[in-house]
Amino acid sequence: GLFVNQVVQPGNVPVVLQDFASTLAETYGGCALFSLGLSIETDAFAGQTTSVAMLVGIKLVLMPVLMATGARIATGDQLATQFAFLYGMLPTTPTAYILAVVYRVRIKLISMGCLVCLLASVP
Repeated sequence: GLFVNQVVQPGNVPVVLQDFASTLAETYGGCALFSLGLSIETDAFAGQTTSVAMLVGIKLVLMPVLMATGARIATGDQLATQFAFLYGMLPTTPTAYILAVVYRVRIKLISMGCLVCLLASVP
């Protein structure tokens, strides 16, 4: 019903669900980061140093270049290319960790990758 409402009247969430949906949207980031923090084990990082370094290196070096190249090919606009490059440099979102937990795929590697990516991309 909520999906149909958004298709028929875009941007208008029913009043009954508006408070619930806004509260849910505001708490998602905090809960995801809390869950990520709970799962990080520093001893697990010792055996996966190479994997985490490769994952973070690809995310921080290759991703911005690929996004800027794609934007340049798709639009040819300098502003769009710069935006795509900067967008590619953003740290990995906690959504990657949530998906790893849901699908039970390399949870420790992804959690350490998110943490190291955040620390490496902030400065």
